[in-house]
Amino acid sequence: IDIPLIYKWFCMLYPDKDFRWHCFFIVIRHILFLCAQRGMSYSLKNEEIVEEVSTTQENLNKNQDVKTEYINDSSKNYTDEELNLFLEKNQLYYMEKFRVIESTGSKVSWNWCSFLISGYWMFYRKMYIQAILYIVANFVLGLIPFIGWIGNIALWICAGLFGNYFYLEHVKKQFCEISCADSSNRDMLIQKRGGTNIVIPIILLIIPVVIGII
Repeated sequence: IDIPLIYKWFCMLYPDKDFRWHCFFIVIRHILFLCAQRGMSYSLKNEEIVEEVSTTQENLNKNQDVKTEYINDSSKNYTDEELNLFLEKNQLYYMEKFRVIESTGSKVSWNWCSFLISGYWMFYRKMYIQAILYIVANFVLGLIPFIGWIGNIALWICAGLFGNYFYLEHVKKQFCEISCADSSNRDMLIQKRGGTNIVIPIILLIIPVVIGII
């Protein structure tokens, strides 16, 4: 990645120094995110091949017992099928992360998306309140030289560490609010409150570019 060339291009496009740095960091984070996604995809494929070759029948039985215990947990007000419907995309990834969080009690669980594109990821997963709070905090810290920038980095790291936990809490809250719905409307409410929203992140990406051009 030719970062100096990218920054030179930003200097020509955005005369305002503060706004230029803000947009520059956003673009670099997106580039790093795409590189990380390619690396994760390659790594996951290799891990799946190794797991298929080395997994024994005993481990399969243990995993099945854990999965059954997770699904049949009486403290949950949703089924595995309803959670799958709510997540809509990347269900296996998030269901495994949720299982680990609840079985270990640890809130720490790394998520590359919530680290690299924190606010956009929150909007994408319909965590609107969390996304607004995150963006406001990031904006306020960005106004403070040096210390504020360190605070921004700390926010990114915290988002990566606790993103899955925040999403699990969001899922539980949504199911709690629709728990009184009858079965005929329940699936419709799950689809409405769950899933993803790609429109808002795209709009937020376009706005800085339009402002820079104007």
